[in-house]
Amino acid sequence: MLWTWVSTKVDAEVVLSEKIMKLSKDSAILSAQAYVASPNSTGFDTLINFLDEPDQALLATKDGYCFLAFRGTTLTAEDWYQNFKFGDADICNESGSECCSVRVGFQEAYSEPKYKTDLEKAVHECVAGCASKDECLVITGHSQGGAIASVAGIVFEAYNPRVITFGEPNSVDPGCKIISSGRWYRYVNTVESLTGRFGIAYDPIPFAPGFGTIVFGNFMILGADTHDVAYIGLDSTKSFSPLNVKGGTAHFMIGTESSPGYLDRITTLLDNAKSYPISTQGFVSPNYCSDDSECESKTCARETSFSYEQCLSQDCASDDQCNAGRCDAGTCLPKLGSCMECDEDSDCASGTCLLFKCANLEGKMDDECRCEWDTDCDSGRCEGFVPPMCEAALPEGSGCDEHSDCLSNNCNWWFQCSAEDILGVGLSSDVNVFSARSVVLVASVAASFVAYEYVGRRRRSRGYTLI
Repeated sequence: MLWTWVSTKVDAEVVLSEKIMKLSKDSAILSAQAYVASPNSTGFDTLINFLDEPDQALLATKDGYCFLAFRGTTLTAEDWYQNFKFGDADICNESGSECCSVRVGFQEAYSEPKYKTDLEKAVHECVAGCASKDECLVITGHSQGGAIASVAGIVFEAYNPRVITFGEPNSVDPGCKIISSGRWYRYVNTVESLTGRFGIAYDPIPFAPGFGTIVFGNFMILGADTHDVAYIGLDSTKSFSPLNVKGGTAHFMIGTESSPGYLDRITTLLDNAKSYPISTQGFVSPNYCSDDSECESKTCARETSFSYEQCLSQDCASDDQCNAGRCDAGTCLPKLGSCMECDEDSDCASGTCLLFKCANLEGKMDDECRCEWDTDCDSGRCEGFVPPMCEAALPEGSGCDEHSDCLSNNCNWWFQCSAEDILGVGLSSDVNVFSARSVVLVASVAASFVAYEYVGRRRRSRGYTLI
């Protein structure tokens, strides 16, 4: 059965204030540490580790808050079984006055570890030390850990917890009345994909089939925009695509420079914040997108038939309206330098966009840029197949297979760059000659022909009189 659930609860604090952003970063740090058997407590006042493989939880204190973090999925059969164990189970607040229905696998991941009783006792003791029990407990987790955090948010409902999750799958049935949705925050990460019509791909875990369950809270998408996030709504059930293999790299807490993880994205937003709250109106032009709701302009479309879908602005309509002479995705932007991504000549300072990369100011492609022919490259050398790239020409003595590989424009018969050919005769770069590979190929064919004729004659002469 498919559900569409819209909460009637609205909290005044739906903005990403400095406090919320700092709580989000500390939550992300602990969610990443929850995968480590001996977590690092650096940056926190105290940290208690609860471990019953494959389940783990951390309880830490910082700046007057108690943080409770749950581990996500590990590479164990038991843990994966919890993720794929569908069906409903009730989970109640500690007073037993209210219960909600959740996915049974996530309920068991909270209730069955041997440390459950000790964990709940430690949470009560921690909250008792806070100045206010209503602004003390932060519950967090990544992936499956985020789903367990939602279960724990129901259990500790009396403390009015903030629940902050990263890449959380659908976990709770609609209609759970004791969830204060405005105090719950869920982040979904993206990465640059550049496949088909889309330049973006999404963490697929939050959009996996929930079989009747949903995710509560303020739904925010993280992207390449280093100053803004896209706020989709409260308790939104909206799905996003594409969900491809590249999107799987968006699921990590800590990623790479080309595919930042959740902690990387949150840290970047904090580092670039010049004021608060962080804008939640959407990505600015020309960031990649797949839906209007992700954009500050509320317009996600292709600028040209060769471009990917991106957030479009209306600041300009043509290049001549911009000081730099470049209107891209409706925004005046600087011209692009050598080897930077482009989809039209006017994007580039050189005025040449070749194979979606800008040429240098001489109209040639620099090393490590895409090319089709040797003449495309500043070095005069285009190498490789998928895709071919400009590479520096090779000095004398280097291995080669064609003249264009060499600074001397001479690849000798020994497949080495040389100023002279194998007979010691210098070859001018403007002389039209066979490459060394061609010479060897011709020689090989000739040798094969001679061998065939020789063997053939020997065979024809056996038992016969030659005339």
